[in-house]
Amino acid sequence: GSHNGEIQLGKTSYTTYYDAFFAAKLDKGGSPEWLVQGETDQSMAPCSVAVDAAGDVFVSGAYSGSLSSGDTKVASAGYEDAFVAKLSAGGKPLWLKSFGSTSNSASVLASVVDAAGHVIIAGQYSGVVSLGGGVLPAASVQAGFLAELDGDGNHVASQAFDSVESDGVSSADVLALDHQPAGGVE
Repeated sequence: GSHNGEIQLGKTSYTTYYDAFFAAKLDKGGSPEWLVQGETDQSMAPCSVAVDAAGDVFVSGAYSGSLSSGDTKVASAGYEDAFVAKLSAGGKPLWLKSFGSTSNSASVLASVVDAAGHVIIAGQYSGVVSLGGGVLPAASVQAGFLAELDGDGNHVASQAFDSVESDGVSSADVLALDHQPAGGVE
């Protein structure tokens, strides 16, 4: 989720003066095991959460300004950049990736994890964007993308798709896999 101000879960609390994402794990009885936050100095919209077989958590969305998770801090290159953060099953921030360019906005709208532990993200962008594998084609209005990152956040594959509608790609609520091998984003 996201919050601005104070959030408390069990004995753990965080206070922020800007937008922040949070992830929490509850035990079977509903008691909190951990609470982790990622913080920005401007705005943020976490849009998707996915969990792999080991219990690691992927949080993704969009932000502007700078974003930090654990010891990692990234800065948006443009108006709004997409992000993916990975947390361990124990709530420790593992890595944080940011995707954007100076001439665009980008956001992750949906995510899912495959059997290999790769996170597949779907989102939208305007202008141009690189998801780690080279610059995707310029969008006429607002284009969509699919990308696959391995468990360490490295680019595996990415693909853009442009809209034939005048308002572009604006949502992706659900993402499903058909069990293609790694690198199968087409």
